Amino acid sequence: SVRPDRPLTLSWNIEPTSVSYRIQLSFDEQFILGQDLIFDNTSYDAAYQIDAGILSEKTKYYWRILSIDNQGRMTMWSSIWNFTAARTGQKDPSRQSGTSQHHFL
Repeated sequence: SVRPDRPLTLSWNIEPTSVSYRIQLSFDEQFILGQDLIFDNTSYDAAYQIDAGILSEKTKYYWRILSIDNQGRMTMWSSIWNFTAARTGQKDPSRQSGTSQHHFL
């Protein structure tokens, strides 16, 4: 679990041919736009920081990424990873990592 009162960094393996990554965070593993999707953002590094105060206690979150190469080609979405925001004072890994293979379409 992670502490919602501290920044959290999501990170993943670098795709050598990628120039950016699309990251989605959701309350639900279906990632339905406009319903449970919290954000759909772009990162130019293999990491993305969620600011303190964005996450809620006792809440499970799901996240995934896709890679974009210099020709605009995108991979399929990664595996879905998850974490739970816990009460202040509990164990605090401030980094959540994911590993998956990406193949451009």
